[in-house]
Amino acid sequence: MQIETTLKLKSFTIFKMKVDFIPPSENKIRIIRVIRGKPAGMAWTKDAKDFKKKFKNYVHENKAVPAALFSSAHLDGDIYDLYVEIGMPLLNKTYGKKNGSKTRYKKNDIANRRKLVEDALSEVLSIDDSLFFGVTMVKVHSEETYLRVSLAQVDPSAYGVDGE
Repeated sequence: MQIETTLKLKSFTIFKMKVDFIPPSENKIRIIRVIRGKPAGMAWTKDAKDFKKKFKNYVHENKAVPAALFSSAHLDGDIYDLYVEIGMPLLNKTYGKKNGSKTRYKKNDIANRRKLVEDALSEVLSIDDSLFFGVTMVKVHSEETYLRVSLAQVDPSAYGVDGE
């Protein structure tokens, strides 16, 4: 008896970029719209719109070809892992000094910056952010502020999704 096996190979792709700006935090990106005195949903603030515009412009001016190649490789059923690294000054310079900061680290939350990054990346790549199954957020002490993003296509079985 002979058993025939077929192995389907698919090339996995990754999109990477690094910019010298970071998204505003959650408490500065949404406002409640009010129509005729009643709350009518959420809207992006000017800071959020400015970030998304700057992000899009950077991609169009510096990463247009890689973004187009990545987007064109997307197929129905593909899922992705998103890695977001935010570099910023994290140390309180007055810590340990007379009348200085009581904590060594600045209160820079990065988790509340995730949605804006996901939305901006989703828009420039034309891939719905609901397909970002894994999201990793990392903050790094750096005197220079930056945002590093990579979006990698992953095997759906890594998240319990069957192949076909």
